Amino acid sequence: MILITVLIPTYNYAQFIEEAINRTLEQANNALNIEVIVIDDGSTDNTQAVLQTWIDAKKIQYVYQKNQGKAAATRVGIALAKGKYIFNLDADDYYLPHKIKSFVNVFESYPSVIHVGSAAKLIDNNGKHLSTETIATDWSDKPVNGIELATYFLRNNTLWAGGTTYAARAEILKTLVIPDAVDMYLDEYLILGILSQGDSFCFSIPLSIWRVHGNNYSNTTPEQAEKKNKRSLKSSEGTLEALVKYSHLPVELFKIYAFKHQTRVIAGLEDANQKSISHICKYAQLMWSMKSEGAAFFKRYTAFKRLIPTRLLRFLKTKMARL
Repeated sequence: MILITVLIPTYNYAQFIEEAINRTLEQANNALNIEVIVIDDGSTDNTQAVLQTWIDAKKIQYVYQKNQGKAAATRVGIALAKGKYIFNLDADDYYLPHKIKSFVNVFESYPSVIHVGSAAKLIDNNGKHLSTETIATDWSDKPVNGIELATYFLRNNTLWAGGTTYAARAEILKTLVIPDAVDMYLDEYLILGILSQGDSFCFSIPLSIWRVHGNNYSNTTPEQAEKKNKRSLKSSEGTLEALVKYSHLPVELFKIYAFKHQTRVIAGLEDANQKSISHICKYAQLMWSMKSEGAAFFKRYTAFKRLIPTRLLRFLKTKMARL
């Protein structure tokens, strides 16, 4: 019997986590033994009360910690995991039937594959289907080189098979250092870090559900937006530093991620009305230093508007809105 670990980092998701756990435990069978580890990152709602029956019956392992962020919670869970394969699951999402079995079959069939992912279905709070994630045909339903997939992600400014939709070999995931500083870009960091060490397999059919609700797609006040922007930029910088220190990505991919980070920086300056001609010139110089890829990034990283002075950009937006 193969032991599988499903990690559920959570913060104030008592209303969703029961379904996440139920749908996971339903997939255990004679060939699969599933351990569920819930890392409660300082929830102030009734999460522990909701989980108490499972805790008492030892059907799940529950760890409560002072609020430190998802990166810290995930790091704790990985350290505790005893399974051969580690599955990530956000507490407000859940797995579709046969997901775990399908992933394990791939791992067992292809020793070179260290990361397995899938598309996801997006639903609203009422269970209404909103959309389905698309995975490019060239990269789906077969083993692919991890470095090549990471290169595709960075060159095309895209990412899939992260968050709730991925699993990795424990022996690989446990070697990846997870600094708190990656924070908001934890999923991006983990996927790129894992892909730097082996092959990937991504199912084109959706095997996970992402729930879109007020807590993850909310309107914010200007003050909240500014705070979130600062946190995002700090996380982006932390992710770049962590990838350079701890991943096995080629040097050229660090350069692309550095450009991605600077795109976020200048976008933040633009939102704060602080973007200057000097910032624009430095950003343009960085972009065109990417050689043949510079022109492609002009489109893929929406660099065009980053190169327009803020006043002119706002004037153009106002004009377009009146048309």
